Amino acid sequence: AILLFCNSCGFIGAPVSQSLRNQLNTYYQSPFSVPGATPGQDSKYSNSLAQSFFSSFSELEPDWLPKNVLEVGCQRGFLLNEFQKRGAKRVVGIEPGKVELWVDDSGTALDIRRGLLSRDILKEKDFDLVYSLQVLEHVEDPNEFLQIIFDSLNVEGRLFLAVPNEIFSLKEGNVGMFLFQHLNYFTSDILQSLLNKNGFNVTGLISSRHRELMVMAQKMPAGWKASKEGLDINGLRNLLKGYQRKVTEKLDYIRALSKKTKEKTLGFYGVAGTSNIFSWIPDLKDNPVAVFDSDSNTWGKPFGGVPCLVQPPKDLDSVENIIPAPFRLHDEIAKYIEGRKVKNLRVHPLY
Repeated sequence: AILLFCNSCGFIGAPVSQSLRNQLNTYYQSPFSVPGATPGQDSKYSNSLAQSFFSSFSELEPDWLPKNVLEVGCQRGFLLNEFQKRGAKRVVGIEPGKVELWVDDSGTALDIRRGLLSRDILKEKDFDLVYSLQVLEHVEDPNEFLQIIFDSLNVEGRLFLAVPNEIFSLKEGNVGMFLFQHLNYFTSDILQSLLNKNGFNVTGLISSRHRELMVMAQKMPAGWKASKEGLDINGLRNLLKGYQRKVTEKLDYIRALSKKTKEKTLGFYGVAGTSNIFSWIPDLKDNPVAVFDSDSNTWGKPFGGVPCLVQPPKDLDSVENIIPAPFRLHDEIAKYIEGRKVKNLRVHPLY
């Protein structure tokens, strides 16, 4: 895995080849594109995500209901429909995936435009709010992305963003931080600096180890300059060096555990976090391993980078040692496994 670091502005990103660009375009425009943070159906899970979103939104912007709303990366339009039910007058979505448009209570399909954000697909300049959840980390040119959004907002318009919060990943050596579709890696300072550069003043921010990084930003007049000092370039550079050292420690820990368990099957819990481990340590595939996940959609199926079919939690009694792999849910998963009280099963924390 390769990360590029800008010594001038402190931005952290991954190199993009034409091959990767083509792969990502195919992935995002397919019906199998992962829904991510934007719910795709009216279910208990979708409603819980919507409730969490509006709770965070209200925390950053209390007692405000925007009238004209745009979501970039909206999937079917579930959250846009929720804004509409709460009183928004006009909602618009942009989505590259082949999705079935959400139909509101009146039987009308929402205004969802298929494609990537561009000036061709977005002509309006009067939105009160633009929001985009878990999208900016996928964007090859984040400056252009933010400039298009800036121009689509009215003079008092606001932008709400949610992205993976990598400050904790970098500090603690998250071995699962790299994903092929993630091109940008944000800390709160990096994101704020990027927004300032593109004419936005950050008015609210939520940063937590266990949640995504969320910001509310105000569109500012032409000529505005942020009062905040520039990024600590040396601090970020040292953070990246420390990350490399921490990841090495985690991988050495896994290697030692694999060697210690020998012929016994070593278990990993959490597909998304595990695939990177096998990329970092390919010789793990020579030993007996098992991968478990709580998501029933993964059970009995192969997963990219994982050398075995994914198993449900009920099969945990087939292993004696297991590592919770996902970073942000690590503690929660460890407690869940221990709570199942599987005989002779030992949980080995990674973080």
